[in-house]
Amino acid sequence: MKRNDYYRHFPGRKWGKTLFLMKLSIVTLLCSIGTMVAAPSISQQTRLDVSYNRETLGSVLNDLSARTGYQFVYMQDVVPENVRVTLTMANAEIGEILAEILVPHDLDFALRDNMIVITPQRQNMLQQPEPTPQRITVTRGH
Repeated sequence: MKRNDYYRHFPGRKWGKTLFLMKLSIVTLLCSIGTMVAAPSISQQTRLDVSYNRETLGSVLNDLSARTGYQFVYMQDVVPENVRVTLTMANAEIGEILAEILVPHDLDFALRDNMIVITPQRQNMLQQPEPTPQRITVTRGH
């Protein structure tokens, strides 16, 4: 009798299957949305303890790539090879570390998915002549 009460507004057997599929679709949709929202926030809020003493900027970026899983993308002439980095930070997010390292050298960064793109700061880009084709360097963690 309960079965008939449950489906009394939807006569026929086909409505029972339709309601079941609708419920299943809603549950699947909610689980998918929850997974998509939670995934990016985990990696962005990873806290690191770093200590660099007169290391090259390239080696610092390699180390950060290995520790965080981010790939650093930049043109070779944008990141100077002779720059030495001395920095000690505890419990810092990747954005805070990069701001301390890159901003003093007139560099900017943007986080896109699992990549961090390093570019000259906007004001410097306006003053430079038309760019020529350059080699692009991608740094991956080991």
